[in-house]
Amino acid sequence: MKKLLFGMLIAVSGLVFYACNKEKTGFIGADSLKSNANELVASESQVDNVVETASYESDLFSLSNNSYSVGLKSGEIAGANTRFNFEFFPNFKLRYLRGVCPDLTITTTNGGFPKTMTVDYGTGLELTNGHILKGKIIVVLSAAPFVSGSTRTITFESFCADSVCISGTSVRIRTNDTQRKFSETGNLTVTLPNGTIINRVEDHQRIWLAGSDTDFNPADDVIEVSGKVVVSDSKGNEYSKIITTPLVKTGQCKFITKGVIEYKNSAGKFATIDFGNGDCDNKATRTTQKGTSEITLGR
Repeated sequence: MKKLLFGMLIAVSGLVFYACNKEKTGFIGADSLKSNANELVASESQVDNVVETASYESDLFSLSNNSYSVGLKSGEIAGANTRFNFEFFPNFKLRYLRGVCPDLTITTTNGGFPKTMTVDYGTGLELTNGHILKGKIIVVLSAAPFVSGSTRTITFESFCADSVCISGTSVRIRTNDTQRKFSETGNLTVTLPNGTIINRVEDHQRIWLAGSDTDFNPADDVIEVSGKVVVSDSKGNEYSKIITTPLVKTGQCKFITKGVIEYKNSAGKFATIDFGNGDCDNKATRTTQKGTSEITLGR
């Protein structure tokens, strides 16, 4: 009997220690996931990089004053004519391998707004940072992009970055005349190479910290993103991603260079990911109930 009681005491003590340790670390939501927390965070970091690459591409084409002057201000233009205009922006061409830019078409009715901009990457176009893009980004502008209150509705059509594909729509409203500052809501569906489908309901704020005065020059662009994303996937996971330290995306780097995301579900926090101190590298730090480890970003 004494041995039995002693064994039960040890078992109970172990459970209490495990529970207290979980409370101490703060990562208490992992047990309610359908997937391994470490694997989920690794996949999501890849998704975040792809979504930010797509977001930057849409901004690069539709937001600059020069894009307005070479096409949006006038009537309808075709891709070939726009390619000629890009010759005047060598730094822009350097973003694309061998200077091969995507096709761009702008259509409008009677020269006014709304205007539709279609950026077509075809079956595969490589950036100099290594991303391979295909498909289309379609942007509908309600007014000139530098006007406060103007809206850009961005739709991804058969769009993929590397082997991660995005569909759905994002709406950005300019909230400041003198600074490129936007509120952003979106409903995107992301398909991973392994067939996992992820739905993202986004509520972001996006600010251009640098580069706004040098249109079509990705070299000096710095964008800061804050807010959250509510996620559900085809494996049955449901959780939120809260940006606790703003994410930083630059025009030249393939990866998010800075920022922290906290993962939570109905049971509590189950992970964080830290993208670093601003250096352009493919490393991030993942922390879950199982501890802290470095992960490699990219395809």
